Amino acid sequence: IMFAKETGVRVSFAHISTPEAAELIKQAKQAGMDVYLETCPHYLFQTEEAVKKNGPYAKCNPPLRSRDSVEKLWDYVNDGSVDFIGSDHGPFLVSEKEKGRKDIFAAAAGLAFIELTLPLMLTAVRDGKLTLARMAELLSENPARIFGLWPRKGAIRVGGDADYVIADMKNEYTVNNKDFVTHSRDTSPMYNGFRLVGKPLHTIVRGRVIMKDRIIDDSAEGWGKLIVPDWRL
Repeated sequence: IMFAKETGVRVSFAHISTPEAAELIKQAKQAGMDVYLETCPHYLFQTEEAVKKNGPYAKCNPPLRSRDSVEKLWDYVNDGSVDFIGSDHGPFLVSEKEKGRKDIFAAAAGLAFIELTLPLMLTAVRDGKLTLARMAELLSENPARIFGLWPRKGAIRVGGDADYVIADMKNEYTVNNKDFVTHSRDTSPMYNGFRLVGKPLHTIVRGRVIMKDRIIDDSAEGWGKLIVPDWRL
């Protein structure tokens, strides 16, 4: 924050995990500084107790915090201080995690939960922790605006890319990492047993159906497209 104040540059603070840090960034915003605050689902849905249960498989940087910190961080989500939420998807081999079985500092730091980001947040919507509109800001509109991709991304409007996810809000399911698509599924037991809604059923990218009824269209490989921020054009 000090360097941002002295230089006047835009700064995005990643992986904020404590209410104390969030408060400092909130105050910087109120002072007129061009700063942004990102946090991750694991700092909103997991606590340090997960490390006791999962050992090195719950190691991330920054580390998981106390339940009190988690609850207070939600206040900054809802008062607008948090600008966006990133999955912080960090896949590793089992061997890289197991190095920390006796010494947690030897384990690779990272969690591979990109495919739970939307269900976790939609479950929070169902449970009244935030509104659907606020969730859309955090996961879609705000990151697109901050990184110069709006309105091509992060908006449902004429001229924008037709990127949509259709999710199931009616049926709960129990998380089992063996069902994950990521190749790092065996390092990802931390949410096992969680009851969630919002499982993605269909995915549309630039108007093309990439996944239908949870079956991925393999012929769509290569449909991804490099997107360049407007402020770099």
